[in-house]
Amino acid sequence: MPCDNHTPDPGVSWKPGSFVAYDETTHAYEIDRQFMLDILDDPNMLLLDRARLGWRTDHFAFENIADGDIADLLGFIDGDALSEINGYPLSTLGEIAKAYESLQEESSLTVTFVRGQATLMHTYHIVDDD
Repeated sequence: MPCDNHTPDPGVSWKPGSFVAYDETTHAYEIDRQFMLDILDDPNMLLLDRARLGWRTDHFAFENIADGDIADLLGFIDGDALSEINGYPLSTLGEIAKAYESLQEESSLTVTFVRGQATLMHTYHIVDDD
């Protein structure tokens, strides 16, 4: 997966799909390491498309996801509520900061989220662009 500039320049077509792929055989996602780090540094990248990540009382929830948005490519749909990354809870800003500091060198991420009444997980394998 190429890893050039992840933030689109004004007026330039941005293709986040070149940084994320879903593996049907393992049921896991592959994500470019630099792209993942860019998202951890600036979660607003998830919002460069139509999707929104809104704070609720104790969690973030996705809204307005369209086909091809980063959130869509990462396997999320409207209403998905993020609860943990690699076991780190995401219900306060302090917990989010702690998770951020701990995830920088990981080779995989497991994101736990709630969809409707079900608690689900997505696995993301981090791929270095060599």
